[in-house]
Amino acid sequence: MKITSNLQPFIGLNINGLKRINNRTNNLNMSKPLNAINHDMVSFGGIKKVQIKIDKTDAKKAALSLVSSTSGHRAIYGTPMFNRDLMKLFASGVGQWVKNHPLKDKSKQPTVMIGGDTRKATKECIDDMKNVLLSQGINVRINKKPIPTPLHALYAKENKDDVNLSILLTASHNPWEYGGVNLVTKDGAIAGSEITQDVANEIIDISEKGGYFINTKNKGKETTIDEDVYQLYKTKIEESALIDFEKIKQSGIEINYDSLDGTGEFVLPRLFSEKEIPLNKFSPVNRQLEGPNPEAKNLVPLMQKVKTSNAKLAIGLANDGDADRFGVIDKDGSFITPNDVILLAAYHLNKNKGKQGAIVKSQTTSTLLDSFAKAHGLNTHTTPVGFKYIGEDIIKIRENEKSDILVAGEESGGLTVPNHIPEKDGIIAVMLLTDLMAKEQKPLSQILKDVKEEMNVHFEANSFSKTFYNDNKKEEIINKMEALYNEAVVGGNKHFIDGFNIDIERTKSHRQEMINYSGKSDGVKLFFTNGSSVLVRKSGTEPKVRGYVEAYGKSNIEAFENMQKLTNILLNEIMQ
Repeated sequence: MKITSNLQPFIGLNINGLKRINNRTNNLNMSKPLNAINHDMVSFGGIKKVQIKIDKTDAKKAALSLVSSTSGHRAIYGTPMFNRDLMKLFASGVGQWVKNHPLKDKSKQPTVMIGGDTRKATKECIDDMKNVLLSQGINVRINKKPIPTPLHALYAKENKDDVNLSILLTASHNPWEYGGVNLVTKDGAIAGSEITQDVANEIIDISEKGGYFINTKNKGKETTIDEDVYQLYKTKIEESALIDFEKIKQSGIEINYDSLDGTGEFVLPRLFSEKEIPLNKFSPVNRQLEGPNPEAKNLVPLMQKVKTSNAKLAIGLANDGDADRFGVIDKDGSFITPNDVILLAAYHLNKNKGKQGAIVKSQTTSTLLDSFAKAHGLNTHTTPVGFKYIGEDIIKIRENEKSDILVAGEESGGLTVPNHIPEKDGIIAVMLLTDLMAKEQKPLSQILKDVKEEMNVHFEANSFSKTFYNDNKKEEIINKMEALYNEAVVGGNKHFIDGFNIDIERTKSHRQEMINYSGKSDGVKLFFTNGSSVLVRKSGTEPKVRGYVEAYGKSNIEAFENMQKLTNILLNEIMQ
């Protein structure tokens, strides 16, 4: 019989199992030096060690990205940073964390929910992760079919007394060749650093020790929950009364929907069909997308489809790969930016649905929302980029202030609504905009114009990115912005470019606010005395540096000119 030289890391075993093994080892002949004992698979009455075939450095880097990323670990599938063996290691780390963090009712068996998107990486890894968890004696509730992130998060939230933690396999809007894995808490939120750091430590520890232990005689129970998850989501949407399905049905709006081959395909068309609402599923022939990202450049065919509609009112709707992001096309074929979608959602929820509450947004999201909040006597909370920070704020508002949000969102295309999950929901977002159009019987562009005129502001925004695979180059760009920050805040040099002077106090206080959230500045943002701003930051999920410009002016023309000036200096002088 071969034994391991370290009997400490019996991952997945309860204390009674350890006692039984210790009793067995007391009767063994231990005269052979421990450092000479073979480390192959061992077996003690059903207890077996599973070797890990992952380089320790790669395992550590991947595990820590769970903590540092804005939304889980993502990498190209089939590489050392994302493969089936690595996902087995991740599952074993989750399993150990679950063992160490029992449910409130400690008599209940530890349980993990697992689901994911339509990607090859998800399809090939999901059963591997499930089997690792089952082998550790952990029950698994699994979505056999692709499941949108918002549905997965809602099920976790509504079953918090029975599910310890959830694994969500998705790379969201990233290119198709990527795989992704995220953790969802019992609150229905993307796990923050407190949980991800613990899980990462477990993954690293198992990797360092060469493997994890399973009990072949005490497997967990597997339950399929696909239909339960869909029905729960449908019921909650109906109970919220935020979507007037009958009004949409009677509105005559031509609704065109593009799932971008993602998980929204399994929910929105079915939900509208059950409500007898006509919906045209749209999927262009021979489409070639880098990834399921509902930004303007990927929705040109949908724009053309909506623009050529003969209907009095028409709308184009889209979701990304895991349906947590949205894309919205107006009757004239124009793309409604995510910033404007969030503003329209706030307007609709406040005016037409009678909702009150705070507005929570990331630092890249439009300051027009601050102006809207101020005009309506509402509070705003600004977080670093990443919905995990927004989710944390939503939970705090609900628990500490005993109130709720009006809307929470980020300019990359995600939002959530009152009495809902503290996570992005692209499905309810596109339904909400359809509901708004049905209510007011106007194109969205006209409603948006009315809202901005009521706010009496002249504003333009722009965002862009550049891809850099060289980390040193990304640091060089951030350092350029950091130098400008230091010249202003430390050196007192307010000048940026002609017509723009840095608002030192606002710039300084904003940075401190971001540090208070995450311990870092999340890029460099400079505010100007006329209310405009620029931000440069490294993406947390892609090899990109992103630039953001918000420009105000005394007229629409001046706001547009200011936006062009600020865009040019970022692109031509900073991000080079």
